[in-house]
Amino acid sequence: MSEKDENPPSKSPLTGELPEQSDKEVRVPYWKTPPPLPPEKKIHPRQIIPPPPEGEEIPDDTPSPPVELE
Repeated sequence: MSEKDENPPSKSPLTGELPEQSDKEVRVPYWKTPPPLPPEKKIHPRQIIPPPPEGEEIPDDTPSPPVELE
């Protein structure tokens, strides 16, 4: 099997055309150490919502009908 069969060039999803080929040399910079990490973002915590106060129990004026299971 040839190299072309193993790695076919990808087509553009919009036009279906192959990307333009280039014989230019590509230079990639080499860093001996990785770049520094960006500062950590500080996100404020959510406000803690207090529990509702307990009161007397009030019945529902318009209760839902029971669910029918088939």
